[in-house]
Amino acid sequence: MVSQVPVPLIDLTNVIVHHRLREPTTASASGHMIGYEGGVHPPPPLTLRVISLKKNHSDAALTAELEILNVSKDDLDIPVDPSSRDFEPASPAVPYRYLKAYIWLTPESGAQEKMPSTGLFLYGGRAVPMSLQTLKSGQAVRIRAKIPAGSALHDALGTGTDTSQTKSIRAFFALFNESITPQKDGPHSATEEVFPTISSSVVVESPL
Repeated sequence: MVSQVPVPLIDLTNVIVHHRLREPTTASASGHMIGYEGGVHPPPPLTLRVISLKKNHSDAALTAELEILNVSKDDLDIPVDPSSRDFEPASPAVPYRYLKAYIWLTPESGAQEKMPSTGLFLYGGRAVPMSLQTLKSGQAVRIRAKIPAGSALHDALGTGTDTSQTKSIRAFFALFNESITPQKDGPHSATEEVFPTISSSVVVESPL
């Protein structure tokens, strides 16, 4: 049963992002970037909906408001901290781990689950207060943030001066457990999918 309480909004549009000082030099991953289609996979634990999109003329990003709804029977943790440095220990010899989400936008024409190089990273962990939003069954959260637009999305949006055409955009959400371990040649990142990539319903804006 879906909760009727007001949906909380986390506004990240003016948050200053601090990247970690020591980025991983090597990485490994498990799982596959596969969406839920054709009943092949169990029902997804959440749904993703695009509430609004706004084109920013001052930078190469879209201001997006997305709603994430927990449709499973279990509690679901959603990372909401855009700064990876908040999770980085002072000592490079200390391993650490966190939950990481990646959100990206693609034009509906040719939309796919493949992860592009441009998008929004969010991090969360019990050790960092306010970095996780725990959703009980039927609860939702809305996130408003600037999401970088890749080249394919820029091409689909054009200049934004043609008001006779509508633009269809789809959002994608991927969730991972990530651990960072020190090694001789630098920190190593290991990621594991929590569940396959989830796509939103299509949003149509005229114009963006």
